[in-house]
Amino acid sequence: MGIQLSGIEGAIAIILIVIAFIVGYYVSQRRAVPIEINNRKLEGEIVKLKTAVQNSESRFHQVVSSISDAIYVARISKQGELKFIYLSPNIEPITGYSPSFFMQSPDFGRVYVHPEDRHVINDLLAGLRQGEDREVEYRWVHGRNGVMWLLNNGRVARDDRGLGITIYGLISDVTERKQIEEAINSQKRRFENLLVIAQATTGYSTMEETLRSILDIVMMLTGVPSSSKSSLFVFDESGAMAATFFARGKHIYQRKRQFISEIVDKGLVNWVAKTQQRALIFDTSVDDRWLADIDKIGQSALSVPIMSGASLLAVLTMTHPHIGYFTMEHVNLLESASNQIALSVRNAQMHNVEVMQAARQRTLYDTLRAVSVHFDLTEIAEIAAKIITERTGWPAVQILLPDEDGKNFTVTAATGLSIPNKGIVITIDDGIVGRSLRLGKAQCVPNVKEDPDYIETTVKTITELAVPLSRSGHLLGALNISSNKLNTFDRDDLLLAESLAEAMALALDNARLHKDLLSAKETAEAANLAKSEFVSTVSHELKNPMTSIRGYADLLSSGVAGAMSTHQENFIHTISSNVARMQTLVSDLTDISRIESGHVYMEFTAIPFVDIVSDVVRTMKAQIEEKGQNLVINIEDDLPLIWGDRNRLIQIMVNLLSNAYKYTPKDGRIEINVVNQLHNGEGDHKAVALVSIADDGIGISEEDQKQIFTQFYRAPDREARNEPGTGLGLNITKKFVELHNGRIWFESEFRKGTTFYFTIPVVTK
Repeated sequence: MGIQLSGIEGAIAIILIVIAFIVGYYVSQRRAVPIEINNRKLEGEIVKLKTAVQNSESRFHQVVSSISDAIYVARISKQGELKFIYLSPNIEPITGYSPSFFMQSPDFGRVYVHPEDRHVINDLLAGLRQGEDREVEYRWVHGRNGVMWLLNNGRVARDDRGLGITIYGLISDVTERKQIEEAINSQKRRFENLLVIAQATTGYSTMEETLRSILDIVMMLTGVPSSSKSSLFVFDESGAMAATFFARGKHIYQRKRQFISEIVDKGLVNWVAKTQQRALIFDTSVDDRWLADIDKIGQSALSVPIMSGASLLAVLTMTHPHIGYFTMEHVNLLESASNQIALSVRNAQMHNVEVMQAARQRTLYDTLRAVSVHFDLTEIAEIAAKIITERTGWPAVQILLPDEDGKNFTVTAATGLSIPNKGIVITIDDGIVGRSLRLGKAQCVPNVKEDPDYIETTVKTITELAVPLSRSGHLLGALNISSNKLNTFDRDDLLLAESLAEAMALALDNARLHKDLLSAKETAEAANLAKSEFVSTVSHELKNPMTSIRGYADLLSSGVAGAMSTHQENFIHTISSNVARMQTLVSDLTDISRIESGHVYMEFTAIPFVDIVSDVVRTMKAQIEEKGQNLVINIEDDLPLIWGDRNRLIQIMVNLLSNAYKYTPKDGRIEINVVNQLHNGEGDHKAVALVSIADDGIGISEEDQKQIFTQFYRAPDREARNEPGTGLGLNITKKFVELHNGRIWFESEFRKGTTFYFTIPVVTK
């Protein structure tokens, strides 16, 4: 049933509805104002929070970027899958790859881990998956920087809800630390190896034992197999090969000379010897320095020079069948060991020199003593041949003597295998012996079949060594040594044969002179000539013992045998000083004998005289400065080149400048002047360089001036006698100046100074 309202009731209802609406609207408006206010506050807080988050994020990135290490966050799911959540930008300079690369790479870049260290990464991941903290180091192949060392430090945090494992870690570049560690370990290993080499290579006396020890120990330390083609070549002072040892086989000294010659003349050893640089070859089959015709198989090789001061002493070569085997560590080891190897080789050389010199001197002495009492040429030849064979062990020895005309030479004495050849006659144009007589020098032929001059005799010969017996330009005969084996004779045999030839020539010449003496004058001249040659022979034989004495004195001074007391150092200094004086005397005696016998070798070339002065002054500068003397040098501009022998000109200048230095007091003055002038000689004007060396020293008395150029003359003046000397320097200087077609003279005032002058021809157009 419906409700019906009256007009009044309807109006009242309408009024109530309006009032209710108004009240409702008012109430709703009163409630909306606080809600709007709260929303505005909330929006402000949100803005502040966003700003704080942005600032925190910025500060986080700043902190991360300031750290040199790379930070990473990764997550391992319950299924064991690893996924990077965050990687700091520093990962790129460390590894060479960006964070996105690692995020997108299916194996997270593990392919760039060094193959030998990939197991380390696998162990790292396995441990992290098990919830274990891990810290590992491994090598990483950087995109630009090559192989680097990385340190990966990972810490794990398990999810409380068991959803997986979160990993927080650092990746650091530790390459520099690892390099330092490796360098320290390398130095330690090198030091230990050097001690091993020093202990293993000392105590051997013979060259063969020393070379074998050096090669064996170096091969062991470098891991080179005994079947390798490693070798050690030793050179003498002239640069000629003195001894050789190969890893495979015995000491090669008198065999396979052709093979060795090719290596020394063309191969890797030749390159190292010439350049005095090491050679590291990764593959010999593609390197021109390795002789392909000797060995075409690819292998690796390392060759280093062994130096003694500035001189090449030996070349050590190591080979390995694996290509690229040798590294810089091997190079550093061999170069560090070179001094010890050089010392061991030098010791062996000195011992060998002593042994050979002793044997040579005994042979020379016995030969000279035996033949010196005989004057019959045939008898001298037979006695000498017999003694030489007994002392040297040479297979066959022949001595050939000339007929009266000197055109034919007969085998007068023969021993050993050559006895059937006795009585054979040759001319100066026949065979290897004839060639040595014709050229006036020794001929050593390792294989006569390859020599076009060889003439076959009744005895089969393969190796031949022929030395002329010559005195003062006279051919007195020939010493011929032969063998039925290949490459029998070496450099020491040649030196001994030449020394024996000199001794025999002396004996034969004495016999010839004794037989042919016609007058007292001829007797005096022959005796003087024999004296000069004997001095030359003795001087030659004295040089090597003195060299050995000085060498051992230098070794002791260097501390090789241990520290020495002050007294011991003084004794060694005295020994060295006296040996130096003996060497000067022997050198002067040798020069005198050569000059008198006409055996002085002069090599004339065009030379800037300023170079001569520079060399001499550089040699003596320290002595002059030590004495506080003032050296003045005046060389005329545009001085022409001089024509002379460089070594002899240096000797002239050294003698004169040395005299000025010795006889000039401290703080004195020495002056060198060189000018170009026209010299009136032999009716023609000849251009010469006039050299003068003036000093304000003690001067020369008028009486002494008359004999100043006489051999062995020493002025009786007390001040002059205070300085050591032989009395030969000025005599030798005068002779050398005259050999240059020059002239020498002096001016002196007693106690006021001396000036020496000499002239040398200049080169004219």
